Amino acid sequence: MAEGAKERNLNATADAIRDALSKPVPQDKIIEAQEAEILKLKTELSETKEKYQKVKVELDKMLLQKRKLLSSSIKPRQR
Repeated sequence: MAEGAKERNLNATADAIRDALSKPVPQDKIIEAQEAEILKLKTELSETKEKYQKVKVELDKMLLQKRKLLSSSIKPRQR
């Protein structure tokens, strides 16, 4: 084969490989769906953490109020 023909053949092969690799395959769709699901779950987790922190603060406040009430209502024993 002449040098020019070999080079054209190699170029055509390289073009065919690049073309095949650039087309989406079913795995790409699966990966994209999984990435979207991961993003959704991370967002939900972040929101849940924020809600947990708010509830924790409220419970801490209630616990302090309860302790204050109990300490003010407890009278020392008389002997």
